[in-house]
Amino acid sequence: MLSYYYTKADLSVRLAIFFTCNYWAGIITNFTAAGFIEMSGVLGYSGWRWMFLGQVSLETYPRPQLTPGTDRADHWK
Repeated sequence: MLSYYYTKADLSVRLAIFFTCNYWAGIITNFTAAGFIEMSGVLGYSGWRWMFLGQVSLETYPRPQLTPGTDRADHWK
């Protein structure tokens, strides 16, 4: 499906970047999870609760580009 949008040269570069970022994201995620598990007992929370709080805080952080009314198409009207 991606070959419809990209040339053969572009597709190989984009896939290489995608799989490299995927590899490094997995490593970073595992080290972060291990750090949260080691926080077991801090402020009376177990490690899995720290992991949950960390994940929720990242997911609920307000992102200006995703909030309604910030569409760049309004600029051209």
